[in-house]
Amino acid sequence: MAKQKTSRIKRAENNIETIASEVQKMGHYLNLTMNTLNEYIDFKKDLSKFEKHIKETTEKNEKKVDKKEE
Repeated sequence: MAKQKTSRIKRAENNIETIASEVQKMGHYLNLTMNTLNEYIDFKKDLSKFEKHIKETTEKNEKKVDKKEE
């Protein structure tokens, strides 16, 4: 049997899904950046304490993500 080519509509749908996924990722990164900046501002710009705080919150968030993926 010969392989069938995907239709233009199907390819366009796949491209749209891919673009939507990338936009969602960019939104997530923007949200993460804004949250980080807000935490920094709230932390009164003490860099060493802020870096420690970010490391702790990152570990907490990674644990939450790992639990959700399971």
